Amino acid sequence: MSRSRLSSSLVIFTLILIATLVATGCGSASGTSGGGNGGNGGNGGNSGGSADKPTITVTVDKSTINPGDLVVVTWKTTNATGLTISPQIGESDDIEVNGTTNIAPTETTTYVFTATNSAGSTQFSVTINVNVLPPTVTLSADPTSIITGQSTTLSWNSQYADSVTIDNGVGKQGPTGTQSVTPAGPLEFIAARGEAKFILVIIWAIGKPR
Repeated sequence: MSRSRLSSSLVIFTLILIATLVATGCGSASGTSGGGNGGNGGNGGNSGGSADKPTITVTVDKSTINPGDLVVVTWKTTNATGLTISPQIGESDDIEVNGTTNIAPTETTTYVFTATNSAGSTQFSVTINVNVLPPTVTLSADPTSIITGQSTTLSWNSQYADSVTIDNGVGKQGPTGTQSVTPAGPLEFIAARGEAKFILVIIWAIGKPR
């Protein structure tokens, strides 16, 4: 009887020990899994807190123009908190993140739009090509016939020219202007820019003043 009771006690003790070990293992695995989920939750929080970089698109109604022509520029952004344009368009640096404006570049120019936010910046560039046109100039005198010693007024007007050079002592002048001259005899005044000559004005000094 003593041996039977001892055997029974050993069996019960063994079962209790196995059950305890199994329960401890499950609890440890569950705790590890829960900790892992908690870590993933932290990563998700970081991901949700970061902003996306801004996007920007710029369109123009024409990309090639003649000097003096207007170009309509339109820009649209997403997720942008600020915008800069280089070279500057308009008189103010305070530019809306979405907008439209007119520009009239006098030479081929590339405009760089930079949209920014806390995550970084994004750039978009657009080039306006300006045709290089040959200059034109008109030159006139009033009056065109004078007596020796009298004066006449030269008037000139040009387009697409940086300056105008007039012969017979008048010299280099601005693109548009007037100047009084007193020729001593028949003179030919030629307005020119570089090697190109555009118009001829002849002033006749007739006779002598009485």
